[in-house]
Amino acid sequence: MAESTSDGILIFESSKLIFANTAATHIFSCKKDDLRDFDELQYACDSERSRVEEFIAEREKNEHKTYQIEYWVKLRGGQEKYIRCFYSSVATQSGTVTTYMVVSDETAQKLTEQALQKSQMEFKLLADNSPDMITRYTRSLTYSYVNKAVEEVTQIAANKFIGYNILDIDMNQDTASFIEEMHLEVFRTGRKLKFEFRTDIGGHKRVFQSSMVPELAIDGSVSTVLNVSRDITQIKEEESSLDYEK
Repeated sequence: MAESTSDGILIFESSKLIFANTAATHIFSCKKDDLRDFDELQYACDSERSRVEEFIAEREKNEHKTYQIEYWVKLRGGQEKYIRCFYSSVATQSGTVTTYMVVSDETAQKLTEQALQKSQMEFKLLADNSPDMITRYTRSLTYSYVNKAVEEVTQIAANKFIGYNILDIDMNQDTASFIEEMHLEVFRTGRKLKFEFRTDIGGHKRVFQSSMVPELAIDGSVSTVLNVSRDITQIKEEESSLDYEK
């Protein structure tokens, strides 16, 4: 069973390695003999050493608890991996402590998370500095994000949007109902929508041009809808003026 799993399994008796499966050698890119004197600090990246040292000290205080740690390791040849380790210990009647260590390679998932986090940070930086109103609407029909322009244009604080359905927000209900219909259409069809709408803000008639884009989940379903709305009131007024002059 140990040899058929993709997780690394190491067993220690009184801190001495007595078993390591093949998956463990693959994860640490070494031979089984190289694991005989296994030490977390031996593999921990420099940036992780202090945290791993604290973890080891905590684990040694109470060997009979179950512990878990995730950290970056540096292997032979300079390769780096992100691993997750589970530790559990059992004391025998003779007083010997047997420790079971299960290791999984989480590098791909960690790199994906980091890339996603970087992408989200870049999106937020760009969106927060955009003059256009940018929102993200979830399948539960509530807002998960609004940028600063939304607050400035509507004069409604962001916390009045986040977690709320658009129909629950203190805004023109005809406009809210129309935008809700557009959200539902994108969720239903998975297609991008481009449209214009008019609304009254602070006693002034405003015209906006919106583009709603579906954001897909891994299974291909629409998870959220991104809406970018631009104030085109001045453009419409100029168009009307030109039409009148003609």
